[in-house]
Amino acid sequence: GTDVLIRNPFPFYSGREKTLRLQRTRVCGSCSGTGGKGGREGAVCAGCDGQGVVVRLRQLGGRMVQQLRMRCPECSGEGRVLAPADVCANCDGRRIVLETATLAVTIEPGVAQGEQIVLRGEGNEQPGLRTGDLLLVVRERPHALFQRQGDDLISRMSVSLREALVGFELPLRRLDGRTLRLRVPRGRLTKPASIKRVAGEGMPRRGGGHGDLYVRMEVELPSPQTLGEEKLAELERLLVDVECAARLPGGEAGPAADDEDAIVRELEDVQ
Repeated sequence: GTDVLIRNPFPFYSGREKTLRLQRTRVCGSCSGTGGKGGREGAVCAGCDGQGVVVRLRQLGGRMVQQLRMRCPECSGEGRVLAPADVCANCDGRRIVLETATLAVTIEPGVAQGEQIVLRGEGNEQPGLRTGDLLLVVRERPHALFQRQGDDLISRMSVSLREALVGFELPLRRLDGRTLRLRVPRGRLTKPASIKRVAGEGMPRRGGGHGDLYVRMEVELPSPQTLGEEKLAELERLLVDVECAARLPGGEAGPAADDEDAIVRELEDVQ
């Protein structure tokens, strides 16, 4: 019989048992796959002598002739012909029937995108042939917060300027629903667009253990309008002694605060 291919989104992280409903062919039980009442097989087809195929000749030009093997039109390739009165009422002589099946599929934790899960003998049936298999192809459903790279997970987290400067402890909900608290100790700087790693909090591995979680940090800066002029001036006084912006050596192109001929241009936001 033929295989049945299904593409379906599955739970990647924790795995579980999933119920599937599908339609597949089965050998007719009323005629045992012969197509005739009570198992009658019918008479040998005179058009193909029971072979199910006929040979036709096609003239190609000149003396060249091509032989074509075609399915016999008189018996539809079956090799036997049933009288109308002998046709099985359950399958209408087709020898197979369509059934709706409900199957339980076990999804292992950490299953990979594009991976095939094979259920032997759960595909289509055809008389005289081995029953086909059911092939399930795993599709990855996009997640709003996490991206997968192999066994690792990529995420993002936004922190305030205060948290970036003095440290923080913030929650992050994992794919299995549990909460993970991510902590940066007091005094450790979190730079914008920096990447933090949390070992062992990625995807489950087939052989045991987990990959890692990588978190891209986004620092939210307060707008000058929300601070007000007084707090803005106070913040400027606090930061002036700890200015950390890079200064190029004298003589090279770069900031030239004391140059009276310097051209002053305002920077514009582009995004």
